[in-house]
Amino acid sequence: MVSPDHITRRGIAYWSEDSLPNGSVCIMQYTGVKDSNEVEIYEEDIFLIENKVYTVEYVEDQCRYVLTTGEGYDTNNCIDLNCDVIQHHEVKGNTFSKIEDC
Repeated sequence: MVSPDHITRRGIAYWSEDSLPNGSVCIMQYTGVKDSNEVEIYEEDIFLIENKVYTVEYVEDQCRYVLTTGEGYDTNNCIDLNCDVIQHHEVKGNTFSKIEDC
């Protein structure tokens, strides 16, 4: 983890180009919750639930995080990121890792 060079009073973090490691860097939003293994859950994390792959996404117009199959936000393809999910399932990876690593 690379610590920011400056954090504003509002909690916005800034890094200078020199402080970031070479290669691609992706900053992901923490959801504020942890999975069943106490692993922090971030936007773009992957869960495997009932043999379906779900990705954590933020739904801006509803101000909430959900797990989605990427096929829409209906009840067949979307699950609320709630206590039941985080207590009984674990993060398998994220969209930036290879799917075979999950």
